[in-house]
Amino acid sequence: MHHGVAADLVDPWLSSDGDAHAVGRRMRAQETLTRQEIDDKGGFWNIGGK
Repeated sequence: MHHGVAADLVDPWLSSDGDAHAVGRRMRAQETLTRQEIDDKGGFWNIGGK
């Protein structure tokens, strides 16, 4: 497991004022597998790569 890109993918700012496409490009380039935690409600896995 590689933890390359640190980004809060559920933060509304990322889509409205941030650059969500750049985060996606970095995730795909680094072939990352990361876990996105959402408070105490659990979370989800992010899979990037070529």
